[in-house]
Amino acid sequence: MSKKNHLKEWIINDAIPNWYYRGLDKNMGFFEALDYEKNPILLPRRTRLVARQIYSFILAKELGWDGPYEDIVEHGLNFLEKFLITEEGQVFKNINLQKKVVDKGIDLYDYSFLFLALARVALIKKFRQKSLLITKKSLNWLNQKCKHNLFGYFSDPNSSMNSNPHMHLFEAAIEWIRSSTLIGNKKMYEKWKEIAYEMVLLASTKLIDRKDGSLSENFDINWNSEQNKIKKIIEPGHNYEWGWLLLRWGKLSNSIEFTNKAKKLIFIAESKGLLKNKLVISELDGYFNMKNKSIKLWPQTERLKAWHFLSNSVHDNKEEQILANLNFENSIKNLFQFIEKCPKGMWIDSLTENMIPCNNYSKASSLYHIILAIHSIFHI
Repeated sequence: MSKKNHLKEWIINDAIPNWYYRGLDKNMGFFEALDYEKNPILLPRRTRLVARQIYSFILAKELGWDGPYEDIVEHGLNFLEKFLITEEGQVFKNINLQKKVVDKGIDLYDYSFLFLALARVALIKKFRQKSLLITKKSLNWLNQKCKHNLFGYFSDPNSSMNSNPHMHLFEAAIEWIRSSTLIGNKKMYEKWKEIAYEMVLLASTKLIDRKDGSLSENFDINWNSEQNKIKKIIEPGHNYEWGWLLLRWGKLSNSIEFTNKAKKLIFIAESKGLLKNKLVISELDGYFNMKNKSIKLWPQTERLKAWHFLSNSVHDNKEEQILANLNFENSIKNLFQFIEKCPKGMWIDSLTENMIPCNNYSKASSLYHIILAIHSIFHI
């Protein structure tokens, strides 16, 4: 069996059943983490996690899982509507069920993942109207309360700006462009196409460094990047992830410009962000020196997605094609290092530079990264 088919078999037969039977709280949403004995770790239930789990189980169905995915979608939506989304469309961060306390803080990250999940939910006829209504209300609320005067959204008018939640908003926009096309909703298509254009403009004019082509994390309120290169944070994982999204946008818009920007991000991550064992580290500084050499699971999945897309693209340069194929195969092999030595259906979320696991539990939020990487292999 090929390694990619082995991954697909593992996600369908081991991981998804585990997170259905052990990770889904039959009474209240989803557990945030499971220890290696598969007992739930009680933590506040985050909007982003609920949205990610809804999305992940829909992808599982598309990969061939025959479990009750519609029941899971309904379970997740009911939890969100009961505790974390107001009638006006405001989205709260989380709820601590033990203390019965809701964190009503505003974070674009939560909205972005909610929109991403709802785009996929909209393809299920049973939930379509609910998905469209929640999306409309929450997008209107965000536009009225948090719209930045240049690009994107802020959580606090006096706070700094971050590229990551806008990346996931871009991801949601691409997803909604696809879904609205499939369901024939022209208004939703135009709205999300407009958001996608804005995120592309944000990335190309503010987030991507015009001198070296890298993309960093933190910006001031006017979208100016950190000028102190020692303090600057560049995450190779997010450069792969932005690269993958811009490759998809380049294909959608038939734009060589954005395809080239995407390749630059991926090549920087590959040349500067890997240890000798080809595992992606967490952070670089503005000089491309390694700032944080911890090894997290999620950047490995982003490397896989980026190189898989490039390996399936048309290349005039044969050397680039060979490189893409080799790096894709290597990224699959590396992913197994995070699942092979774990209990069935579990994973290692983080390793030290010396390959020592940082904890003895698996975060539910990593399921989104893993299954999306596997899904991208089989659904280009």
